[in-house]
Amino acid sequence: MMMTAHVQFPAFDDTTYISKKDGQEIMVPATLSHKVITGLLREEMGFGGVVVTDALNMKAIADNFGQEEAVILALKSGVDIALMPAQVNSLQMEKNLTSVFNAVKAAVASGEIPLGQVNQSVTRILELKVKRGILNPDNTPIDKKSKPHFKW
Repeated sequence: MMMTAHVQFPAFDDTTYISKKDGQEIMVPATLSHKVITGLLREEMGFGGVVVTDALNMKAIADNFGQEEAVILALKSGVDIALMPAQVNSLQMEKNLTSVFNAVKAAVASGEIPLGQVNQSVTRILELKVKRGILNPDNTPIDKKSKPHFKW
């Protein structure tokens, strides 16, 4: 498993984005970069494990990209798990998470986030759970002495 960082790597990706905060042109951070996550990490370096974002509710990400756009860009970049995609400190703020969830569903439905990519992420996550002994796909009790097998 690997966690992304919200740093900029202009040597790998000099893509820019117009900030929602002030309309200024900013460089896309690695967490949201398809060139870094898919191109460099997955394709060039051959990493096949689970990729998780650092907190997407950090101010620089939340202010410049907005919560829905940050999660969609992260998933499009090739990450498998988006951490803390929206601020939820109360039941009233739960609508923030619903908003992100609905935006992701719409992005998948429209093809902006390919369903095949979602399925690959799910596979990687399930395989990691099996490997770590927290999921047994046969629904039998997990024997901590043996490693369960995951068959599709």
